[in-house]
This record gives sequence, structure tokens and C-alpha cells, in this order.
Amino acid sequence: MPVYSMLGLVPGEDRLFADAILLRLADAFVTGDNVTKIAIINVFLSTVRQCKTKHARAHGIFSNMSMEIRLELLRRVKALLNAKCIESRALTLILFGCWADITKDIAEIRHAILSALVSCHVLEVRLVPFLADHGSYS
Repeated sequence: MPVYSMLGLVPGEDRLFADAILLRLADAFVTGDNVTKIAIINVFLSTVRQCKTKHARAHGIFSNMSMEIRLELLRRVKALLNAKCIESRALTLILFGCWADITKDIAEIRHAILSALVSCHVLEVRLVPFLADHGSYS
């Protein structure tokens, strides 16, 4: 059964619906507290784990997403890379690790991730091996 039929949508609205959900998750990540951020990260981590066990690429949820929506998703979350809160920056780096297939080609995000290598904050530096394992940042 097609996804749009299960949700009572018109054909073609299923991708729009999925894009809206992902953009709302990005907004919730930006405005939420650390518990909310961790919950959202767990959603994306489970997707990455599931795709890796099926020997599939981890960008399955992003595969049909237009470049405009991908850039908007990244734009919304990227603001947290400049946050004063170290935990928020660290959680954002983890999220970008989960989104490695769409973030690896964006120079500004690659620079932020590579800059975490020389960060004076231990929490950010400890994330770099995680990012290397989940993405193509090395």
C-alpha cells in the first residue's frame, strides 16, 4: 500500500508531509532543551543503525528530498554551532554526524566539524571519532 494512502493524502503529498516533519524536528531541536535534543538525535541514530544493519545507505530518509529542503534543514540547525552552550554545540555536531550524507558536502559545516578537533572543550573533541565513524568527514 502506498504511503499516501495510509495517511489519507493525495498522491505526491507524502513527500511534502515527510519534509514538513523533518523541518519541524529541526525547529524542535533548535528551540528545545537538551532532553528534547537528545530525543531527536535518538530518532536519527536509530535510522542510521537500521540502515547500516540492512547494508543500505544511511541517507534513506533524505534520498527523495530536494536540495532546497536539505539546505533549509541545515540552515535551521546550523545556528546552534555558534551557541554559547557547549552541550548544544556538541549535540548539534552529533546530529550532523547522523546527517553526514547531506552535510559532508557543505563547506561551512565541514569546517565546524573539523574545528571541533582543536576545540578547547573536551566534549566537542570527544565527538570527533563519532563523527568520523558515522560520516565521511575524515
